[in-house]
Amino acid sequence: MITKKSFASAIKFTVLALFIFGITISCNKEEDEVKNPTILVTLPTSPNQLVEVGDLFSLAFTAESNSSGGENLSRFLLTSRFMQEAAETIVDSAISGKSFTYLNDTLRVRDEVGTQVFTITIYSGSEAKKSASVTFDILADNALNPIIQFKPGNYISGNTTLETNTPISLGINAEMNPNTGSKLAGFTVRRKYEATSTQIVFDTSFAAKSQYTWTGSSVAHPNAGNELWTFTVTDSTGRKGIISFTITTETGGPGMSSYTGLILGSTSTSEPHGINLTEGITYNLEDLTMPEEYKMVDLVYFQDFTQGHCLVSPKQNSAALAYPAIGSWGADNRKITYVAKKPTITAAQFNGIETLSALIVTLGGNVGTTQFYYSEITFPKGFEVNDVFAVETTYAGGGNQGLMLITEINEGTFPAETTIKFDLKIEND
Repeated sequence: MITKKSFASAIKFTVLALFIFGITISCNKEEDEVKNPTILVTLPTSPNQLVEVGDLFSLAFTAESNSSGGENLSRFLLTSRFMQEAAETIVDSAISGKSFTYLNDTLRVRDEVGTQVFTITIYSGSEAKKSASVTFDILADNALNPIIQFKPGNYISGNTTLETNTPISLGINAEMNPNTGSKLAGFTVRRKYEATSTQIVFDTSFAAKSQYTWTGSSVAHPNAGNELWTFTVTDSTGRKGIISFTITTETGGPGMSSYTGLILGSTSTSEPHGINLTEGITYNLEDLTMPEEYKMVDLVYFQDFTQGHCLVSPKQNSAALAYPAIGSWGADNRKITYVAKKPTITAAQFNGIETLSALIVTLGGNVGTTQFYYSEITFPKGFEVNDVFAVETTYAGGGNQGLMLITEINEGTFPAETTIKFDLKIEND
């Protein structure tokens, strides 16, 4: 018969047995865990990676047997799983030894945007195993590169065809990629004409920047052909943002007209007083009788006692005062022409101009908005042989730019009797 005392003793025994058994199970679980191999992944350096579609990556790890029974590692399994697709086996091979080292630098992530997990599993002889994984978040192509774009405005931003030696304006804006936060560290401009070697036009490194802007100028290649321009911005991790364009150069005509030995005279001379700059045609103003003829005159010349040598747009009042005939032409028939002295341009530079491109480069920009040049009689250096003047004609929809070189000045007894001789180089219509 079971007494209360014996029942209580039985309960105590059972509880003690369960307690001891439970401790034993716990110890066995810890021992099983200790037997699992260890895996140390050294590449990639982080278990979570941000990459672009199709990127190559290196996988490297070492595994060690932790079995106290002297068991060797027995199997290596590498699988890949993209999004919700079934896992794909990449490597499944037998191995042997207490340790195992693996390096593969030809692995590639999926050529699609999404998440891909690569899982390493190492088995020991007792089928104890350990797994480690690397997860790749795959972004679209170029999603990690620094951002670079051509500057808007008067800059080349795509493939184009130009005459040889044409001046060009270059410009880019760059910024770090917000996906990576990697600051910009360098910028390079290269040009490569046909099969010749690449020429570095500009190269710089700088302290970390979130944004970078560059502008420059050059001229198209002097020979006909194709020239590739490449603009590269590099971030602190070495990733590169690259944009480019190709300039196809063609050799055409000179694109300008040249005239030599043109003569204009002041008010009392028999020489022509006005000129159509584009055509290089000079006129005696008194001989012009029709509006179509008035509109041909771009510039007039005269000299007087106060203003000295004068090159004047027909639109100016001083032109009509010197030549009353101009006052009767009507406002709509009196051309606007801009003129400016260019003391920085020499006669040698003028004479070396053979193409429109060279003319534009020598001009160096807009002529300005002044419709007259007065040398002033009190400033004798204001008009001399080898002086160079820039001119710009105007007409509906455009105008032509050019340069005049004074080659001869014949002073008369009075200013009204002076004549000048000059050469002219100007854009074609």
